[in-house]
Amino acid sequence: MVPDPENWADSISWRHGTEPTVIAAILQKLQEAKRPLILAGGGVHCSGATEELKIFAELVNIPVYTSLMGKGAIADNHPLHLGVVGCWGHYPAVEAARNADVILALGCRFSDLHTASWQPGFAYNIPATKLIQIDIDPSEIARNYPVDIGAVGDIKKVLIQLIEKASGEGFKGEYTQWEAELAGYKKEWNDFVTPYQTNDESPIDPRRLIYDIRKAAPKDTIMFSDVGNNQPWIEQYWSSEVPGTHFTAGGFAAMGFGVCGVLGAKLARPNTACINVCGDGGFLMMPHAVATAVQYNLPAVWIIMNNYAIGAIRDLQRFYFGGRQIGTNFEKYEGKKYYEGELWNPDFAAMAKSMGGEGVRVEKAADILPVVEQAIKSNKPTVIDVIINRDTPVPLTSTWQMPPIPPALPTFGKIKIR
Repeated sequence: MVPDPENWADSISWRHGTEPTVIAAILQKLQEAKRPLILAGGGVHCSGATEELKIFAELVNIPVYTSLMGKGAIADNHPLHLGVVGCWGHYPAVEAARNADVILALGCRFSDLHTASWQPGFAYNIPATKLIQIDIDPSEIARNYPVDIGAVGDIKKVLIQLIEKASGEGFKGEYTQWEAELAGYKKEWNDFVTPYQTNDESPIDPRRLIYDIRKAAPKDTIMFSDVGNNQPWIEQYWSSEVPGTHFTAGGFAAMGFGVCGVLGAKLARPNTACINVCGDGGFLMMPHAVATAVQYNLPAVWIIMNNYAIGAIRDLQRFYFGGRQIGTNFEKYEGKKYYEGELWNPDFAAMAKSMGGEGVRVEKAADILPVVEQAIKSNKPTVIDVIINRDTPVPLTSTWQMPPIPPALPTFGKIKIR
C-alpha cells in the first residue's frame, strides 16, 4: 500500500541553510557597515519567510526595501521599511539603494525594471556598494552583479541562522547618521505624495483612487495588481499592511493575471476581502472571470482604472517617439483619422450586471470610498469602473532603458549619476 504523502513528507526537512562560517561573515560585514540595507525579493514570499525577515531586521536595526515581487514582505507601514526600488519605485528606497555601502539581498533576481536596466548610478552603485546575495537558486548568485559574499540556501532557513547567531552575539546596529539621511528621503517623498490623498479633481487622480481604496479596505485585504499602468500606481501608493497580501506579475508581465488571480485568493481566503485593481485593457483580456465568480459564488471586487487606452504602451510610444502613438487608444474609428475618433469603452458596470454580478461606474473622487466599502460589504462579485485622468504620469524615480535609446532621467528626485 502506498503511504499517504502527508504522513511521510512532513518528516522530511527540505529546507537547507548555509555554512556557519558564511553566516558569521555576513554578520561581520553588516556590523562593519555604516549604511547597510536589507533587500527583500520575491524569494522571501516563496520561502514563507516574512516573519523571520521582520524579526531579523528589528534585531539588527537595519532598514528594509523590496523589489516589486517582494512588496509586502515586510509591512509597508513598518518603521524600518523604505519602499520598493525600481523604475517606478519609492524615492526613499531608490536613494537608499544608491547610497548604501552594504546590501544584504534575499531571494532577488535583480531584473531590469528593478535595477534601472543595470545602468550604473540610477538604482545601484555596485561594486562600490558591497553586495551579499542569498538565493536558493545557485544560478542567480552574481548573475547580474558581482558579490562580496554569495550563499545558496532557503531564505527562511538562512534568516533563522542569522537570527540565532546575531541574538547570541548581541548584535544591534547603530546607524544614527544613516537613519537621519533616510528620514530626509522619506520626508521629501511624503511631502510630494501627501497632497494627492485629497485631490478632488475629475477625471479622478489615480493616486487619490489608490489612497481611498486603502481607506475603505480592511487591513488584511488581499490585493491583486494587474499589469499595465495600474501596476506602478499600486506599487507606489498601495500600503500592504499585512505581509503576504500583495500579488502581482513580474517576468513576462502577463496582462489579465490579476483579473483571474483574485478568484484563487477568494477561494483560499473566503472570509478576507480580495480586490483586483486593473486597467481597462487588462480587464478586457479576462472579463469572463466575473462570470466564473458568479457561478461559484466568489465575491471578489474588480476596480478598473479606466483611461480608455492600453496606457503603459501608449506612454512608452509617446516617450520614445516624440509624442506619437498608434493603436493604443480605445476609440471609435468612424472613418476618421486615428486620434480623431471619440474615446470609447464598453459599459463595464453593465457587463458585470449582465453576468449576474454588481457593477458601478465612478466619476467623482468623493464616491470612491463609499462605493468600495459597499462592494466589500455586499458579498457579491462587483466591478467598479473608475474614470481616471488618462494623462497623469507615474513619477519616474529611477529609469528603464530600451536599447539603443538612452535611458530616461528620473522625473522625481535629485539623482545625480556618479
